[in-house]
Amino acid sequence: MKKIISYIAQGQGIGLKYLALLALILGILGGVGTKVIATDGIPLAQQVADQLLPIKVVNGQIVEPQETYKVVHLRLGGDENAYPIPIVLDTTSDMLDINLLDQGAYITRSYLYMINEHEARTYKLDGDFELVQKDYTPEFTSFINWTALLVGTFVFAGLFVFYFLMALVFSFVAGIIAASKKISLDFNAKMRLSAVALIACVLLFWVLRLVGDVNVNMWLAVIVVVALQIYFIRCLKEQPTTSSNEIKSTETAQTKEEVSVSVTEKTPAKKGRKPTQKKESVKAKASTAKSTKAPKKEPSKTKAKEEVVDEPKPQKKRGRKPKA
Repeated sequence: MKKIISYIAQGQGIGLKYLALLALILGILGGVGTKVIATDGIPLAQQVADQLLPIKVVNGQIVEPQETYKVVHLRLGGDENAYPIPIVLDTTSDMLDINLLDQGAYITRSYLYMINEHEARTYKLDGDFELVQKDYTPEFTSFINWTALLVGTFVFAGLFVFYFLMALVFSFVAGIIAASKKISLDFNAKMRLSAVALIACVLLFWVLRLVGDVNVNMWLAVIVVVALQIYFIRCLKEQPTTSSNEIKSTETAQTKEEVSVSVTEKTPAKKGRKPTQKKESVKAKASTAKSTKAPKKEPSKTKAKEEVVDEPKPQKKRGRKPKA
């Protein structure tokens, strides 16, 4: 139960993969069941073929057998007695009055009639073909295999769409229940909650149908799903776990930290290049400054020498004047 509650609170997605898995399992069961039931009918279909065939049609009319009236009889199980079924071959007439026909299949020289309690369909024979009398078990088996595959595919697709729509509807109910319990759930969490409750309800009713042959009412299924939602929400309230929003916020915070760390790792390398360039530029400026200032200092030195040299000259003149 803890795993289910943690999946509802912290899981990813909206539970579609589990709904698809449930629909796939039921689709496989539907295809397998169709094959098993239809395979049991292959011997009966072969009895029908043995009694009606051969049939030869030329220009849309049966030419073989002619002037024939047959009612198909089947032997069911190990019973030696044959029981008539409403499949009739009547080549003594071309057309039949639909209002006088009972439910069943009727074949005349030019038409095929399919009668049930809701409608009557008439098909005109066309072209030239011949149905010989032989063992049609391989053909029946191949037809049943393809039929079972198509049935399983349609059951899977139909149930998946149906379960998704039901989970979407129940997610709104889950939002109302969560709001009444003062629990905040995002859309994904509500969809996961609805998917889990719906899957649990379907599995429960399938077990009851297999074990006790219980027919499930649709309104009873709705009540069970809502009750499971209330139970799961109560478990979420009693065992608080971090919600998916918090997980997303922590993940985004971690990603932001990782991005900031990567940026800081990259920026020192870039900034480290700039000081070297500045140092080189400063050194170049200093060297140029020294080179420009050097000629200015040399005249000062020469001036100082000239001043030093000029100072003793008047002393020599002063020394010469007393001699005169």
